[in-house]
Parts: sequence; structure tokens; C-alpha cells
Amino acid sequence: MMRPTFSPPRIVTAVAVAFLTAIVAGMMLGARQRSECEAPSLEPTRPLQLDTAADQAHLDDDARRIVNAASAYRDDVARQPLQSASRDAIANHATRPARAYDYCTTILEELVAKAHGVGPATVKARVEAIAAARDSARRD
Repeated sequence: MMRPTFSPPRIVTAVAVAFLTAIVAGMMLGARQRSECEAPSLEPTRPLQLDTAADQAHLDDDARRIVNAASAYRDDVARQPLQSASRDAIANHATRPARAYDYCTTILEELVAKAHGVGPATVKARVEAIAAARDSARRD
């Protein structure tokens, strides 16, 4: 007596296709997840007179945008998967978010300083004050 040949049911095939589609979509989303340190809008770009309240507020707004952009960049870097299980890779991966934040703030502080004719140290001080206030508010 001859046995009938076995063919997988359609449901198994559909599940397999859906599973493979999900894997490919996940890989595509993972590749797209890499972001960059994005500069916030710096309009208007003009020299600031920091002896006026309006220009001080303008610089504080730019500092908030820098903190937001650098925080988003740090968070994106933190979500990136570990590429290797080596001791060096693990140590490097652990410090990447903080280094990404520092890199991004430095780049954006220089852009703001140049756009508004103020010293980079002035912008850095405002960014650090905004970041410290945000951290303090989160702890409370």
C-alpha cells in the first residue's frame, strides 16, 4: 500500500511567510534606527546682546533645543544592539550613550555660538544649566 505524499497545510505556509516578513521588516527598522545628532532650528541667526532679557531667553531656548537633540541622539545610540561579546566591545557599548551626548552637545554648542556671535563657553554654560535643571526635576 502506498502512502500519500505529505504537503504542508496552507496555514503553516502562511505562518512561515508572515514570520519571514516580520524578520525582514525588523531588520529594515533596525537599520533605519541609526540617527544622527540633528541641529535644531536656529532662526533667526543674528548676534545676541546678552545684556537684554529677550536675547538671554533666546539663548536659553537654543540651549533647551540642544539638550533635547542631544538627549534624543543619546537615546537612539543606547538602543543600538551590542555588536560583539568581547570585553572591549561591552565596555565601549556601555559608554557610547554618554559619549554620543557629549559629542552632540559640543557640535551644537559651536553652531549656536557661531550663529549668534557668542562664545562657545557661554553656550556650554547655558546647556549645562538647562541639563542640570532637567536632571534635578526628574529626580524630584
